[in-house]
Amino acid sequence: MVYSAFQFWLSTLPLGLLWLLMAGGIYWRFVDDSFLTWVFFITSGMGGLWLYYIRQKFLQPCILQQKNHQLINQLLDNMPHVFFQYQIDSKGFGKIRYINKQAINFYGLTSVKIPPAEILALIAEEDKERIQLLLDDIHNCSQNLNEVFRTGKEGSYNYLRLSATTYHDIDKNTIITGYIEDISEQKKLENALRKSKERFELAVLGSSSGLWDWGNTFEDRAWWSSRFFALLGYVENEVEPSLSRLTTFLHPDDRLPVMNALSKHLQERIPFDVDCRLQKKNEEYHWFRLLGQAVWDEMGKATRMAGSLNDITERKLAELALRKSAEQFRTLVENGSDWVWECDKHLIIKVISENIKTVLGYDATELIGHHLFTLIPQTELNDIQNAFNTDQNDRSPIQHQEIQLKRKDGVPLLVDITAIPLFDTDKRFLGYFGMGRDITLQHQNHQLSIENKELAKMTRLKDEFLATMSHELRTPLNAVLGMAEALQEGVYGHLDVRQLRSVQIIENSGKHLLMLINDILDLSKIEAGKMHLTLGDVALDSLSQQCIEFIRPQAAKKNLKLTIQTDTAITTIQADRQRLRQILINLLNNAVKFTPDNGEIGLELKNDPATKKIHITVWDKGIGIAEADKEKLFKPFSQIDARLSRHYEGTGLGLALIYRLTLLHGGQVSVESEIGKGSRFTISLNNE
Repeated sequence: MVYSAFQFWLSTLPLGLLWLLMAGGIYWRFVDDSFLTWVFFITSGMGGLWLYYIRQKFLQPCILQQKNHQLINQLLDNMPHVFFQYQIDSKGFGKIRYINKQAINFYGLTSVKIPPAEILALIAEEDKERIQLLLDDIHNCSQNLNEVFRTGKEGSYNYLRLSATTYHDIDKNTIITGYIEDISEQKKLENALRKSKERFELAVLGSSSGLWDWGNTFEDRAWWSSRFFALLGYVENEVEPSLSRLTTFLHPDDRLPVMNALSKHLQERIPFDVDCRLQKKNEEYHWFRLLGQAVWDEMGKATRMAGSLNDITERKLAELALRKSAEQFRTLVENGSDWVWECDKHLIIKVISENIKTVLGYDATELIGHHLFTLIPQTELNDIQNAFNTDQNDRSPIQHQEIQLKRKDGVPLLVDITAIPLFDTDKRFLGYFGMGRDITLQHQNHQLSIENKELAKMTRLKDEFLATMSHELRTPLNAVLGMAEALQEGVYGHLDVRQLRSVQIIENSGKHLLMLINDILDLSKIEAGKMHLTLGDVALDSLSQQCIEFIRPQAAKKNLKLTIQTDTAITTIQADRQRLRQILINLLNNAVKFTPDNGEIGLELKNDPATKKIHITVWDKGIGIAEADKEKLFKPFSQIDARLSRHYEGTGLGLALIYRLTLLHGGQVSVESEIGKGSRFTISLNNE
């Protein structure tokens, strides 16, 4: 403020001095009073402030306007466009009223009079008429101009854009104010883009591929070409083109692999090229190849992705069929005993599969290049020569020719050979393609099958013989036992002690022989499938007590302690009472037999609701059974070793009969035993 006032006083100093001289002269001539002196000076100060106010109000805005005008000129001079103001008077004469430095430096224009005709001379011929009409119309009304025109000649056009406004001043001059922008590069890009778009549209229309564009990977919506819709059986835009919609078309087995491939492409830039199944409108699945390429920004994020869709159903089905056929053939060749070979017309081996080593012991490389007959023994050569028609022109397929070969290590093999002749388009013989199969084991199995049939026949005859002989033996044996019992009772007279002892020996031996015959007969019936059970309700507790009482005399002879443990949850069980009693007595007899004097044996009954089974266990504290000998227990006529057969009577039929009778009841037999500590035999029967 002080500085501005100082400027004011300096600028008005001459006027102020003149005013002071005039006022001072008046004062000193007419007034000599101190009061008037003060009035004079106050009036002078007020006058100075009034002059300052006048300057600030009228002169300062002009200064600011001038500064703003200079600033605007500087900005316009540094702009890349041509800024101008052009005047056309009522007579049609033109004059540039303003132009920035860009026009002066690059176009050589100056603020001179330039008639519109000279301006039209700069414009290309193709645009002159349009610009002339525009200039003619400018005089009629004010308007905004936004025109694109060309300068130069064809082949080297410069494209310019005019943006301006027009108005008429008080002298009826037309004033055009605006700017001209060089858009030649933009036009080149637009032309290139247009041509590219035309090529793209032609490619879309002429291609069998369906095209798609996921314009923004942050959105779901996409663009599909009409061909894309058609491949899926839809008309254009019949369904919404989007990623989520495409996902619903994917086969459930392909959905996860396709989405994983898409994720890897967007995140890791792994190429996106997948074969997948898509459901068409008719609900049929076709095979398609889905290709795509994303665009990533400077931050490495995918912003756009586009690609193509092709129906490859026929190719895929052919590939799958071919692959399946090849895999089946490869599996057949590599994992089977067959091998594949090919020879030329001279029977020289050209190709042979690697599994020939497994069959014959030769590497494939050892046989390729050798004659096919080098593998054939001399004794088989005549037959194989006849099979391959070596002396005939008429070649026919070889069907299952059996020949004897020798492995590399000399082991003989029986091989089945099958081959077909190969011919060229002129029906000239080229060689054979065939397969070989090792049928040695098959031949041996066939022989074994014949032998097994003979053995089965002999076994059946044996069972029939045993059944017949057991019946024939039991009839006279019953008579012997009856007579022994009658003699002991004195039916035929009194016997002395010596005679009575002899008759008792006869009776005991007869009973033992009868038991053996009965066991043999029962086992034979089971083996022949003629044993039938008579099932009914069996009171297991009562039956167990009876069996214990039955073997009590034998146990008493060895001073054995008998124990029975029942389960109150067990009432009755569905079983054949006679056969179940036979099982328990046989087990208890074995327990008595193999338990030393003063030992202990027992019988336990236990109900298992969880498995719906009843477990019957006969245990002893006898000699026990080794783990290795357990597999012999249930074989007929088998005992653990010769030592047992010498010290313990028996035929080895008891456990075999127990095992088979238990199986007939639908049960199982299990054994727990330890040498020197005893054994536990458990019969498990269903309780349903």
